[in-house]
Amino acid sequence: MTDQSGYGVHRARAKRNNGRNPFTNERFFFVPLALYDGWLQLLKPSAIIRYITLCRLSNYYFSRPFSVSLDDLRALDGISERAALAATQKLVEFGLISCSKTTRPFEYQLVPPSLWPEPPMLKPQFNHKQRLAVEYGF
Repeated sequence: MTDQSGYGVHRARAKRNNGRNPFTNERFFFVPLALYDGWLQLLKPSAIIRYITLCRLSNYYFSRPFSVSLDDLRALDGISERAALAATQKLVEFGLISCSKTTRPFEYQLVPPSLWPEPPMLKPQFNHKQRLAVEYGF
């Protein structure tokens, strides 16, 4: 049995289900596109690594809120204790994650990108003080 594309139905279904994975037959998970829309410029590499590790764990547990020990996080992403603390604080400050430190191990929750605040503007903003003046000099 074939479909309109000429592929067998089974092959077309497999291609459709695997169409978002750029690595054929490899394990794969998604990172929110909103991370690339301004937040990457503001975060240090350790915060980006920590966020991607938390995304991977959320994917693994099939849950946005999950608990993981600091030792397990350190083993997974290789970030030192001091840099990891600063990275987690920055991610919480920017509203990308929430972290409950009242439980042991800590409970992390990924905030949906639709609830993230707008990243601060890094591009130059022009106002009347910086008005462009065109001078003609012939």
